[in-house]
Amino acid sequence: MDDCNHVRLYKLFVILLNIVIAIVGLAMVGFGFTLRFGSETRGFFYINFETQQFVIGVTVLIVLGIILLVVAGVGHCVVCSGSRGGLRVYAPLVAVPAVLIMAIGAVTYIRSNEVGKQLAEFYRTVYLQYLNKGDPGLVNTLKLFHNALDCCGIGESLEPFIQDTCPKKDFLDFTMPSCPLAIEALFPSKASLILGCFIGTAVVMIIASISSRHLSGEISWSFSSPVDEYPPYPAMLPAEGGERHWYPAMSEMVPPEVKPKPAVPAKPPHVVPAPASALSPQGSGGGPPLLGYIGIDTIIQQMRKKTMKVGFDFNIMTVGHSGLGKSTLVNTLFKSQVSRRSSAWTYEKIPKTVEIRSVSHVIEEGGVKMKLTVTDTPGFGDQINNENCWEPVSKYINEQYEKFLKEEMNIARKKRIPDTRVHCCLYFISPTGHSLRQLDVEVMKRLSAVVNLVPVIAKSDTLTPEEKNEFKQRVRKELETSGIDFYPQREFDEDVEDKNENNKTREAMPFAVVGSDKEYQVNNKRVLGRKTPWGVVEVENPNHCEFTQLRDFLIRSHLQDLKEVTHNIYYETYRAKRLNDNGGLHPVTCSAATGVAESNV
Repeated sequence: MDDCNHVRLYKLFVILLNIVIAIVGLAMVGFGFTLRFGSETRGFFYINFETQQFVIGVTVLIVLGIILLVVAGVGHCVVCSGSRGGLRVYAPLVAVPAVLIMAIGAVTYIRSNEVGKQLAEFYRTVYLQYLNKGDPGLVNTLKLFHNALDCCGIGESLEPFIQDTCPKKDFLDFTMPSCPLAIEALFPSKASLILGCFIGTAVVMIIASISSRHLSGEISWSFSSPVDEYPPYPAMLPAEGGERHWYPAMSEMVPPEVKPKPAVPAKPPHVVPAPASALSPQGSGGGPPLLGYIGIDTIIQQMRKKTMKVGFDFNIMTVGHSGLGKSTLVNTLFKSQVSRRSSAWTYEKIPKTVEIRSVSHVIEEGGVKMKLTVTDTPGFGDQINNENCWEPVSKYINEQYEKFLKEEMNIARKKRIPDTRVHCCLYFISPTGHSLRQLDVEVMKRLSAVVNLVPVIAKSDTLTPEEKNEFKQRVRKELETSGIDFYPQREFDEDVEDKNENNKTREAMPFAVVGSDKEYQVNNKRVLGRKTPWGVVEVENPNHCEFTQLRDFLIRSHLQDLKEVTHNIYYETYRAKRLNDNGGLHPVTCSAATGVAESNV
């Protein structure tokens, strides 16, 4: 049985359980309202009894029935909508009244004798009220007791007007049994049946709770699922074999788009989206209408299953001069010690030239593996003469494109080409509060031509809110004036929805961030932050900095797009230029590729 049928059966089963719960709730509400407003019993609510247990019992019955109806209605809605989060909320929602019902049934069973005595005392009160005052509103109530229990009175001689409420007998002198004695004898004998009804209802609700939890696990997530479900601290696993252990990127798992001709494009190619009607399930885009379910929608589940098996790559580079907290921010982003960390407590010699250092880890979260490679650039911008200091960075990025291109050109190429291409470059801007340095402008202009550039303002807690907002506006204006096209680029917005979302992101950039891997106690909660004499700067508090916006942007909403833009735009531009300049790269011969082929086998 496939997963879709499995999910349908779970849904049908939970819906049937909700129907049973709704029927029980409807019965409780109906019986409660009958006792409250029926002609035989509504008089109870206008009599001054010594105890109000009957009134309380009827009220509890009505309220409990309404709760069951609400639970059944909510369950039906979340099951039909297929909301995974809704099902997780529904599971405890249905379990709580189930426990309450079971507790009420157990208490009633244990105290059955006492309940019988209280009900008998209740009858005596009604009987004496009618006997003393002759209230005609209680006639139907007494008839209900007498006919249901085949009894009459409280064991004394019956007045003629009392005899009118008794069951009709063939002999007038027939002595009727006392109703209090009949009640005390009957109720304990039926306690097991009452307990069974309560427990049966509770069991049905508990089964519905368990089934809804299983159903939430069966419903598959799409790739664009919100990550409010993510565990706070992912497990970090060492990459087997060091740098030679690779997981394929998602872009290598789907058929590639049509390759451009070997010519240098004036601008990166822009893909025009197909009209929405072309993708209509009714075939309005020119195709015939569908006559039944095909299963095309399962492709997302297939891709997810394959991705969870093999994992994927994500390569990030940090650029900026020393002391801006580059390594700390990356560690904070992934909540693990994934970046090379410069010690703040020991002396570390500044490199004479810009160095490129990469470190790789496999991190796993929710069953999904990601091979994360963090590339740092120690020595960048730290020299007296920083002329052409961006060249080692740009050279490294292009070398990764060249490496990938050569692997593609091999006749006996690997099944999954290792992807070392840089998908994102975080450029750290010093929080001066004034303007960009000329070096920053020049470097970002060079890097934006070869990689997805994301500028961030480092250590923003050194700026006041007013200074931060003014500095961000000034930086945005300088980037626009200098023609620096940072990610997400306007020309790559594929549709109106993407354009609106990316416009909001561009208006918020560059993000003013704070990084820290230390925890502090704030309001009885452990938070990541930086402690100052004036308090704790909370990293994940939007009122303190914009770290959460950067994290959501890089990981939770645009990670796959960063990889696709790298592959389809920057890499294709480099590939087209290389093929055009060299007249096409010659593939590796069969003899030269024999070793590769044998190793792949």
